[in-house]
Amino acid sequence: MTNGTGEMTIAAVGMTGYGTGRRGQGTLDGMTVSIPDPALAAGTATGAGPGPMDGAGPQGAVRLRVGHSVYDGVDVAAIVAALRTGAAMPTMQQGQQTQEVTDLDVVRGEGVLLHIRRLASVGDTLASGAVHGLLDATDMRFGDTEPSLHRFGYERFIGDLHLDGTFDRATGELAIGMLRVAGPGMGQASLSGGFGHVPLVGATVAAPDPAAMLGLTLRGLDLVLVDGGLMQHVLDEKAKESGTDAGQLRDTVAQQIGAVPMSSDAGKSVRAALVAFMRAPSTLTLGAHPATPLTVADMAQLAGGPDGVIRSLNLTAAAK
Repeated sequence: MTNGTGEMTIAAVGMTGYGTGRRGQGTLDGMTVSIPDPALAAGTATGAGPGPMDGAGPQGAVRLRVGHSVYDGVDVAAIVAALRTGAAMPTMQQGQQTQEVTDLDVVRGEGVLLHIRRLASVGDTLASGAVHGLLDATDMRFGDTEPSLHRFGYERFIGDLHLDGTFDRATGELAIGMLRVAGPGMGQASLSGGFGHVPLVGATVAAPDPAAMLGLTLRGLDLVLVDGGLMQHVLDEKAKESGTDAGQLRDTVAQQIGAVPMSSDAGKSVRAALVAFMRAPSTLTLGAHPATPLTVADMAQLAGGPDGVIRSLNLTAAAK
C-alpha cells in the first residue's frame, strides 16, 4: 500500500469487526511502514550503527517494522484510510483499546535506531473526553546512536519503560501516575506529577509552538532516582579525564555541593540530601509542589539563588 509519501506492507492479517467507525479485533504479522528520508536519500545523514537486528532494506527510508501485533477495540479501517491518504490519525473512540506488539524496530538507512521486544498499551477514552493510558515497553534496545554512552562503559541503552497517565486534550491537563525508566547496570528513574496547559490540544500531535511551552504549568512533581551503577561509571570517566581518583572526585563534588550557601531550613535539607546521595549513591527522592502552580515562564524568572528557587518550588529531597 502506498500513499505517495510512503509504503506499507503486511505479511498476514486476521480481523473481525472491520469497518470505518467499528471497533475491531485482530492480528497483524510482518508489517513494515516505510517513509522516505530526503537526508538519507541524498547521502547527507549519519546512519545509526549496528542495532540488535538486521537493518537491511531501502537505504533512503525510515522504516517501522512489527513482527506480530494483537489488538482489540481499534478502528483499523479509519487508521488504514489515514495511512493511505496521509490524513491525520483518527482520535480514539470512547471505550477501551488494547494492543500488544512483539519485535518492533525503528530502522533508519542500514541502522536499527530502536528495538522493543514487547510493547503493550491500554487506552481508555473516558466520557469526559480525557484519555487514560498504560504503556509497557520491555527490553528496549537503542542502536549505537549516542557515542557519549561509550565513555561511561555502556555499548547502548537497554532497559524497560512503564507509563501510566491521563491526558485531557480539551483542557491540556496531564496527570502522570507513573513514568518509570529502568536500565540494568544504570539504575531507575520514576516520575509522577501533574501539569496544566500542555500544548498538545490540536487534532494532530505536532511539534508545539515554543511560545506555547512558556505556558506549561507545573502543579506538582515527584522524582525518585535509584542508582544502579551509573554514578560510578560517570565518576570513573570524569576522574580519568581530570587525572584524579574517582573517590577523591566524589569527595570534591560533595564538598562543593555542601558549600552552596543556604539560609532556609528547606534549602539546608535539600543540600544535605544531595551531599548524602553524592557520597553514597542509592536512592534520591525529590519533590516540587509549589503553593501556586508555576508556568515555565514563571520558573525562568525565579530569583533568590538556589535557596530562593527551593522555596518557590517548595522543593524537598531525601536520600537513603
